[in-house]
Amino acid sequence: MKIIENVSLKNLNTFKIDVKAKFFCEVTNKEDILELSDEGFFKKKWIILGGGSNVLFLDDFDGIVIKNRISGFEELLKDEEKVIIKANSGELWDVFVDYCVTNSFYGAENLSLIPGTVGASPIQNIGAYGTEVSEIIFSVEYFDIKSKSFRTIEKSLCEFGYRESIFKNDLKNKTIITSVNFKLSVKPNYKLIYKPLSDIFADKEKRSLSEIRNKIIEIRTSKLPDTDVFGNAGSFFKNPEITPDEFERLKREYPDIVSFKTESGNVKISAGWLIEKTGLKGFKKGNVGTYNQQALVILNFGGAKGNEIIQFSEFISAEVLNMFKINLTPEVNIIY
Repeated sequence: MKIIENVSLKNLNTFKIDVKAKFFCEVTNKEDILELSDEGFFKKKWIILGGGSNVLFLDDFDGIVIKNRISGFEELLKDEEKVIIKANSGELWDVFVDYCVTNSFYGAENLSLIPGTVGASPIQNIGAYGTEVSEIIFSVEYFDIKSKSFRTIEKSLCEFGYRESIFKNDLKNKTIITSVNFKLSVKPNYKLIYKPLSDIFADKEKRSLSEIRNKIIEIRTSKLPDTDVFGNAGSFFKNPEITPDEFERLKREYPDIVSFKTESGNVKISAGWLIEKTGLKGFKKGNVGTYNQQALVILNFGGAKGNEIIQFSEFISAEVLNMFKINLTPEVNIIY
C-alpha cells in the first residue's frame, strides 16, 4: 500500500469538485486497514471514499482520503428458500445487483443503477422504487477504530431508518465497513409498490428480474444526468416526512401533490415535486443549477466550488420553506 501526498480528488467525486487530499491511499484488503491503524492515521482526520457519488467536498481535505478497493463477493449459504452472499465493501453496488439478477436472486433488483459501493449502502440505507437495502441486509462486518478489531453487527442492531443507520450516527467516524452479508430470496418475490412498475408489470407473465432491472435502469437514466457531462450526486435532498394532518392541509391547496405513505403512518412528500412547484426546476445561478429533468438533482455546470453548491442548496431550501413550511434536509454527505 502506497501513501501519496497532495492528490486531486476531482475525478474521485461525482460532483467533480476540484479539491486535494493532503494524503491519499488505496486499500485492497483488510490488512491495509490494519496497517493504516498501526501507523496512526485514524488518530488524525480521515475519510473512506467509495464511489464518491454521495459526497460534497467544501475544501481541500487536511487528512488522509482512503479509496476503498476491497472488491469481490461470494455465496456463503444457499438452500431452497434463500441465499446469503458476502459482498466486500469496495465492490461497485450495481455490479453486485447485476450478479443477483443474473443468478435469479430476488430483492436487490429495484436498487439497480444506484451509484457507489457496497460499503456505502448500509450507511445511507440506500433506497429506490419502494425498496431499501436494509430489507436484504443480514449483517455487516466492520473495523472498529478504537479496539483495532474486526466485528460483525446483526441487522437488528443497525438502527436502519429512512437514509439512516447506526453507521451514520453512533458509529460515525468510529468504524470502517469491510463487507456486507445480504440475504436474498431464491423464489420469485417482486416488490412493485412503485406505481410505474406496478402498472408496467401488472401482467404476471411479463415479470422477470431482468425486465424489472432494465425498466428501472431506463427510468433512472431518463431522470438523472450523466456525471461525466455534469457533476452531480443524484438526489441532493431527502424526501421530507410530514404528519397526515399536514398532508391533508397541503393536499387541499395542491391536489397534484406527489406523496408516499410510510410504515409509521406519516406521509413522505416528493422533494423534487416541492422544488418544481417553487419554479426552480432547471434554474441556474452561476456554475450551479437544478436539472431540467429532475429538480431534486443539483448540477455542477463546471468549475463550481463546494461552497457555491451549498449556498445554492440553501437558497432552494429557503424557497421551499417559504412556500410550503417544510424543511428540506440534504441527503448528500457534506465534507468540511
